Amino acid sequence: MKICTVALIATLMVVFAVAANAQQNFNRLPRLNVRKQSFTVSGISSGAFMAQQFAVAFSKTVTGTGVVAGGPYYCSLGNEFVALDSCMKIPQMIDLSIIQDMIKEMESTGAIDHSSNVKNHKFYLFSGTDDFIVFQGVMRKLQQQLYTTFQVPISNIVTDFKTPAVHGFITNDYGNACAMFGSPFINNCGLDQAKIILETVLSTKLNASQPIDRNLFTFSQSGNYTATSFDEKGYIYIPTSCQANRAPCVVHLAFHGCNQGVQSVGDVFVKHSGYLKYAESNNIVVVFPQVRKTESFLVNPEG
Repeated sequence: MKICTVALIATLMVVFAVAANAQQNFNRLPRLNVRKQSFTVSGISSGAFMAQQFAVAFSKTVTGTGVVAGGPYYCSLGNEFVALDSCMKIPQMIDLSIIQDMIKEMESTGAIDHSSNVKNHKFYLFSGTDDFIVFQGVMRKLQQQLYTTFQVPISNIVTDFKTPAVHGFITNDYGNACAMFGSPFINNCGLDQAKIILETVLSTKLNASQPIDRNLFTFSQSGNYTATSFDEKGYIYIPTSCQANRAPCVVHLAFHGCNQGVQSVGDVFVKHSGYLKYAESNNIVVVFPQVRKTESFLVNPEG
């Protein structure tokens, strides 16, 4: 379950455009009345790195981020070998000062929003004690980056580095045994991680309810993009009350990890990660971009 190349910053503009314009792309999706300053993101593994990339690049728009087994912003410095070594198992090789210099350079050219916005974001950071894919030290480097580079106050960060879990997304009702590493990389450890993420980034308590099948739509991800590896379709859950502008809603963007896209596990991550239990009753639109595997090992072999 290597860090996929989907985490490269070149992908950011593409996914943002897809998520923002989904209603124009497929099956006449309903128009949405989205509350301002209500766009949040999260991800697992490569999707966690992607979530952090996305949150910093679009820091004016994003207000909260959930990172499950990921790492610092721009950890790889655009180098795949760094991504697969330092950003997974050798945290002592991650130089936050170099990354900070790169952030300043990207700000100066307008490549990303000004990082001063990040200090106002809410964060959830998770790393299982038995994670042997992305070491806890990498996540602690992210925690350090939030405190030092981005000046995020401690009160804005919720951490869990004590749960005895392997590398995967954690639930309280679905998946492999907590200690088992393997597809679909969802583990039942008695912890409702999706709820904790959403409550943290949205700063509110949530009630669970049964998702409605007809409110899970697909949207086209085809187009003339500079990035590659997008699957034919992505998923978006739109609660009944959010449709036809009937109620103001918030939007959460959830990035799957390697080998968790529809090509690998079907709609398992979409339907069983736990996000949908809180979408319908809390007016949360949840977007699930989908990335496919490529035949070339040099591009994105694990989706």
